[in-house]
Amino acid sequence: MRPGAERYADMPAVAQFAGRLAAMKAFRGVKWQDIADAAGLDRNTIHSIRKKMTVPKLDTAQRIADYLEAPGLYDALVEIRTLTCEGCGVGFLVPTGSLVGKQRRRFCSAACQQRGVATLTKHLTLRRALFQLDVSDGMLFQHRSLVAAFCRRCSGEECGETSCELFAVTPLRKIVAKKAVA
Repeated sequence: MRPGAERYADMPAVAQFAGRLAAMKAFRGVKWQDIADAAGLDRNTIHSIRKKMTVPKLDTAQRIADYLEAPGLYDALVEIRTLTCEGCGVGFLVPTGSLVGKQRRRFCSAACQQRGVATLTKHLTLRRALFQLDVSDGMLFQHRSLVAAFCRRCSGEECGETSCELFAVTPLRKIVAKKAVA
């Protein structure tokens, strides 16, 4: 089975299309090979469509619908191939290509894609910055805690020892400065 093919089978509209196709085939009394020949498809492709492993292109669906004299088949496929743009929210038609997985189109135009990529880039940059901030804040907090613990052993709750190398970074130094101001 093709990668992603199982996801087509889970799409109700694809199942409905395959069901309509089978019903029209039975109604017209034709063979699958006849449909494949009329649409210019090989045996494997018509089998994949029939088994909901792939969705035909619009032009293929039009040839199948014309052969079976069933315009509703084409309309059903238009519905399947109409997606919603992730950039602007407008529906757009995907005449060919995958409708699921990494290969599916997500935007109706290059402009929406650029906006979407820019928004995604901003979002990822912000998330990355927040993650780095969390890490650096955590490390800074840990560093301050260790220095404070060391300074408490040396001088208690306040550090007034300006000659100490840790005086510049100890949080206890701030306590001395605040008390001197008050």
